[in-house]
Amino acid sequence: MSEIGIFDVIGPNMIGPSSSHTAGALRIARLAAQMLPEIPVKVRFTLYGSFARTYKGHGTDRALLAGILGLHSDDRRLPDSFQLARQKGLDYAFIPDARTTVEHPNTVDIELTGAGGRTLTVRGQSLGGGRAVITSVNGVAVEFSGNYNTLIINNIDQPGVVADITTALSKARVNIAFMKLYRERRGSLAYTFIETDELIPETVASYLKELTAVRSAVIVPALDQPQDVIPGQEPLKAEREDQPSFETLDFNSAAELQQLCQQRQLSLAEVMLQREMALTGLTAQQIRHKMQTAWHIMVQSAQMAISQPRRSMGGLIGGEASALMQHLRQTASQGSPAFLGQTSGRAAAYAMGVLEINASMGLIVAAPTAGASGIVPGVLLAVAEQAHYSEAQMIEALLAAAAVGLLCTANGSVAGAEGGCQAETGTAAAMAASAVVYLAGGQAEQSLNAAATALQNVLGLVCDPIGGLVELPCQKRNAIGAVNALLCAELALAGIAEVIPLDDMILTARQVGASLPASLRETALGGTAQTAAARSLLQQHE
Repeated sequence: MSEIGIFDVIGPNMIGPSSSHTAGALRIARLAAQMLPEIPVKVRFTLYGSFARTYKGHGTDRALLAGILGLHSDDRRLPDSFQLARQKGLDYAFIPDARTTVEHPNTVDIELTGAGGRTLTVRGQSLGGGRAVITSVNGVAVEFSGNYNTLIINNIDQPGVVADITTALSKARVNIAFMKLYRERRGSLAYTFIETDELIPETVASYLKELTAVRSAVIVPALDQPQDVIPGQEPLKAEREDQPSFETLDFNSAAELQQLCQQRQLSLAEVMLQREMALTGLTAQQIRHKMQTAWHIMVQSAQMAISQPRRSMGGLIGGEASALMQHLRQTASQGSPAFLGQTSGRAAAYAMGVLEINASMGLIVAAPTAGASGIVPGVLLAVAEQAHYSEAQMIEALLAAAAVGLLCTANGSVAGAEGGCQAETGTAAAMAASAVVYLAGGQAEQSLNAAATALQNVLGLVCDPIGGLVELPCQKRNAIGAVNALLCAELALAGIAEVIPLDDMILTARQVGASLPASLRETALGGTAQTAAARSLLQQHE
């Protein structure tokens, strides 16, 4: 599964409401701005597909501007990006184009003009879960994600240029991880993308700019830099052994993952920790620190809406999580039955709470997306309260959950615009179910079986947000996803067999998602979004 890592599915830490339409859009714009060798003074955004239809309700416009301004996805100033842009004198415009057919529904073209008159046009795609890729630069097809420190060179395609570039990097003692060359035709302008393990000295770019065949050379630092380390807990087995290579730890299917656990006698969490260390070069402490930060944000977002209810951007939700928790507490104090049970009920309430924070442009963790961000924290927080699990155990559970998220991201889809709600809340429920089984001491096979059942239970679930907002029915589907996860974990722990393996379910969900009409994939053109009551509700909140 190559470059997909843990924090691509437990993350990003972000301002809501949509991981693909907010965090992913910001990432595209931030990369575009960094590729322009001047300060941007003018920008035009042309939005296609799902972007074009829902960009206002999902905060895509604010996120794109925030990216041009250099903000990160978790910057609390993101909702104020219009004001920030005006303060900086940035000329901007948004042009929705829902008619032009594009390869991916979350596509944007960004035309930039710099202070010195230089121009740049890039096309980007938001892939779901905050991941994004630049697919063209000034009309030349490329593939650039920003995961590595990258040197981007615009040069004339002629002999000797590549040798000059690599020699400069070698003299600076910079190790090349990947080198990609793109051109329209022989002898024309070309782009050379060099991704490196180390930070690239500015002197390298300065030297290359002096070469006659080089038009420009820009350094784009990796968007996700390592966190500072903190004292760690007792190391897992994975941390105590010599670190194996990434190739021996990578897997392409749930079957391969299960075999890896058996052969190395490692748990899901241990395999994921070793894999992330090999993939990124981060230490175990750095990985734990990043996961600890994510867990803290999850807990805060789940609890905040319970104690301090907030209205959403669209005004469709606010206060529901607090009301459910109050009901559960009241039934418990009165000795009355909570038909759902306290743990499941609290998981549902916490999941709804996270969606409330997300929909009001608060800080959340996409897991794997913002639209499904309530399920994993809701389930794990409720289970931790019931069984008194430690924070260290929660971090391990999130590592285990990431294994399932990784599989769904690589082999299926986690974007509602591609696969419907089953891709988002289905994946999140599968992740949460596997994490609960892990916490309960279940084997890797049981965790993966629980995930398969959770995904199976919501197969075909459409994405039909009212008004294109990540509010209704999203909030209640997160509540249902939390309960689904707990039920599936219980089934797996009881030894009830799952005859359809996770690999088959991921493939099937992908096929089913692709068969859904566009009206049922995040565009708000069908399903619940087009009911008479939904249209009336939107009119009331205009």
